[in-house]
Amino acid sequence: MKRIFTTAAVSVSLLALGLTGCSGTGAALAGGGSESAAASSSPAASSEATTEASTEATTEATPTEAVEDVAESSSASPKTTQSAEPTKQPKASKSPKATKSAKPTPEAPKTKAPTVSQENALGTAQNYLEYQAFSRKGLIEQLKFEQYSTADATWAADHVTVNWNEQAAKKAKDYLEYQSFSRGGLIEQLRFEGFTAAQAAYGVSKTGL
Repeated sequence: MKRIFTTAAVSVSLLALGLTGCSGTGAALAGGGSESAAASSSPAASSEATTEASTEATTEATPTEAVEDVAESSSASPKTTQSAEPTKQPKASKSPKATKSAKPTPEAPKTKAPTVSQENALGTAQNYLEYQAFSRKGLIEQLKFEQYSTADATWAADHVTVNWNEQAAKKAKDYLEYQSFSRGGLIEQLRFEGFTAAQAAYGVSKTGL
């Protein structure tokens, strides 16, 4: 009876030891599983750590102040100036109207050759003036008395070589040779002969009156 108890006690002890061993093995297994889980979660943790370190490095490499400087530089850059408007070209001034060219001066009519009657009237006028004094008007009247036309007599009086002032002085002298005159009376006589007032006054002055 005592032996059986002992055997039973041994069996119980062995059973207890077995349970204890199982419990230790389970604990070891549990511990191993925990370490494995920790080992498996370690790469993720290291990856997160690496990402955080990279982010921190990037943040440190690009400081906020530098970003702000870039932003300020961008905002401070002058706005693109609008292209200047093209300069308006001044309107071309109207060219002054061309001045009318002066009308060409008409050529003087060519002198016609004198007619035979004109040449004869001129010859007669020269003959009269050689021995007698005449005014222009008196000479024309004398030529008309000789039957020359008024046109021929006038042409001859205008083309004869004569000084009418000297003719007035000569006529005044002729009058004083056979008749006495006052200065005023002699001037009137010369005016009657066809001399102008200036010619008559000149002729009378030449006589000493």
